[in-house]
Amino acid sequence: MMKDREKLNDIIDSCWKYFRSKYDYHVVVKPSVPIIWFGDLEAYKRSKLKIVTIGLNPSDNEFPNGEHAFQRFPEAEIIAAKNVLENKDKDILFNSLNSYFKTEPYSRWFDAYEIILKNLGASFGGEFDPENEYNNRAVHIDLFTAIATSPTWGKLSKELKAYLSNIELCFELLEFLNPDIILISCNYPAFDLFKKHFEFKDDMLDYVYWKSNGDSVFTKSDDLSKVPRTKKKKHDSEYIYRIEKYQKDGKTLIWGPYRSKAFDYFSNIMKADIFSEIKKDISGE
Repeated sequence: MMKDREKLNDIIDSCWKYFRSKYDYHVVVKPSVPIIWFGDLEAYKRSKLKIVTIGLNPSDNEFPNGEHAFQRFPEAEIIAAKNVLENKDKDILFNSLNSYFKTEPYSRWFDAYEIILKNLGASFGGEFDPENEYNNRAVHIDLFTAIATSPTWGKLSKELKAYLSNIELCFELLEFLNPDIILISCNYPAFDLFKKHFEFKDDMLDYVYWKSNGDSVFTKSDDLSKVPRTKKKKHDSEYIYRIEKYQKDGKTLIWGPYRSKAFDYFSNIMKADIFSEIKKDISGE
């Protein structure tokens, strides 16, 4: 555990330096701190099934305007203006990020992942699992940057994205976290970038779960070629949406399209059905 904490402190140092170097830029939310991860890392490390969820970057809603900017990270307010963190400051940030789901989390966004997690036998914990019914604790990280921006990543210009991107942090965190399951919901170019880095190839695709827009049932297929990623006919109602499940070296990677929330083209009922099926696939039931 000591080596884990030393490695994590190195990651915090690197991320904080990057954060301070970008802080004065106009799209960076102020005041704020970098949200290197969301959730209880210690409980995650103790979990039998380790699940990491991935977004693009933190929302500006994580730091509301006005005097309550740090309502989700109350401990971190005292270190926000520091250029360099001492060890005691890293402890404050560590505890603050670990307590995220216990302290007014942005539930309206994270509940889309929580529904999926519970059907896999896990939870973010805190306000999402007040009775501690789930033994497995998930954590969330972001693909492109730990910096909250306004607007969020999808609405930034290419130039701003190039300036703020720190995708190496996500890759370093995933190596440290070593998850069994990765859940990522984003546009396909971002997923392709992620997939190529970790060498998840198309022939590692296990199953596709797909539906046409408006369908109340899904179809499961093990043939990628039969299910286009999106298929537009005459009307938007005839789009095809899919969830892709990959297997590699005992790890499971699951991608789904993003709208306003993760996997949002699928109803909660359909997500429950799909991910209950995926749980059976993973466990061999």
